[in-house]
Amino acid sequence: MPCVSNQNTEMTNAAMPCSLMYMETKTLLIGIGLATAALLIAYTQGWISPQPSTSTTEQSADLSSPPPSTSIVKRIIDPITIELETGHIVRYIGVRTPDVTEQVQCFGKEALLANESVIGRQVRLEEEPLLARSSDGAWTRYVFLQQDENNSSEQAESSPSPTPDSTSTEDIAPDIAGISDTAKEALERATSDTENAAEESDNADSIVADETENSEETTQDDTPTNDAPEEIFINERILEGGFGFPVVSEGMVYGERMLSAARFASATGKGLWSRCEVSEEGGLHTQQLTSCTIKGKVSANGDKLYRTEECPAYGQTMVIQAEGGQWFCAEDIAEDAGFTKAPDCP
Repeated sequence: MPCVSNQNTEMTNAAMPCSLMYMETKTLLIGIGLATAALLIAYTQGWISPQPSTSTTEQSADLSSPPPSTSIVKRIIDPITIELETGHIVRYIGVRTPDVTEQVQCFGKEALLANESVIGRQVRLEEEPLLARSSDGAWTRYVFLQQDENNSSEQAESSPSPTPDSTSTEDIAPDIAGISDTAKEALERATSDTENAAEESDNADSIVADETENSEETTQDDTPTNDAPEEIFINERILEGGFGFPVVSEGMVYGERMLSAARFASATGKGLWSRCEVSEEGGLHTQQLTSCTIKGKVSANGDKLYRTEECPAYGQTMVIQAEGGQWFCAEDIAEDAGFTKAPDCP
């Protein structure tokens, strides 16, 4: 603001005496000086300390580097995708499961529920040299669930059970981690020629049945055994339990092992191989479900919302039972359970 000399007898609204402006400027500078001195004294006395910057940019930079070789699973995103405690998004490589996004396919709900068994567990990751990251940014890895005595003893208590409205799965293990180990001989026989598939299926079934029959004796034996695996290969277990299809290419580190697991599941009718309509080529042609596809989800702030297939955000809604999610067969059932229709729904 311009100033005028005190000798002038007239002042406009845009001008003030220079002496007055000088006094205001001096007062402001004194105030700034006192504030700076106070902060300096507080810092030297240890009353305050500089805070390190933890900006979003820095966190994003950490996630741009590969995930650690071991970590804890924070949550699941879909049947084959998990988020680690580090914030990295990891997808099981070489596996494809029925859809549960825009449409709900046969055995998709079971595959999603099975993946919940890894939440809170420690996993080890191995990189596939042929593909380290998918096009959407997720890190593709072979994932191994690290087993210990505590995990084994808590498995039965923590394993989720199928939802009441879903198709009966009495012959399906309740989770990926809990699927019993298959006999290697059965896996080898399951890879034989097509004309021997029926005979090999019977042989494989009898071996698995023998393992189940003797499981109680094994658990009651006081003599320590080394048969229990220290790690569970999650990618393989999904295929072995019939929760998904193999998507492998020549040269993949565990390609043959995963194909053998899928052939075993197909030959013995595990999971979707006996429950769903699958193409002869083994493609993902499971039929779309037409009932019990309403998705109930509990938001971060505790709101219980449900969405039907007509809702715009239906495809982005994932039903995670561990987070309070539920599947419903009708809207009135969802509302009776305390859920309200999402605002984005028509």
